[in-house]
Amino acid sequence: MQAFAEYIRHPDFRPGQKQLIDLSAVSTFSVTPSDLLKFNALRVSGRAGDGDTLMSFYAPTPQGQKVARMSLRAWEPFNVVIARVFDHEEAALSFLGLRETRIADLQLHPA
Repeated sequence: MQAFAEYIRHPDFRPGQKQLIDLSAVSTFSVTPSDLLKFNALRVSGRAGDGDTLMSFYAPTPQGQKVARMSLRAWEPFNVVIARVFDHEEAALSFLGLRETRIADLQLHPA
């Protein structure tokens, strides 16, 4: 949730950007009702604007899959979000139209 909050506050944030959510490092997960309320508020503020948003969840572990499924349910009310869950990096990147086959090969912009 903190990463999403930072993302929507970043000056390069634009509604409709393609999003890769790497959940490969998730080993444990717990959510409180307060966390859900905060996420719902962030979700609404980050969704404003026109155009579809592609969200690709890379979730190769059972815990990552659990987080991805919860996230998918949270975005269901927004018909402009097209989200999918993948357990292979190449598929997750291909869904976003990227040529790279590994997340490590992406050219990231410096913070």
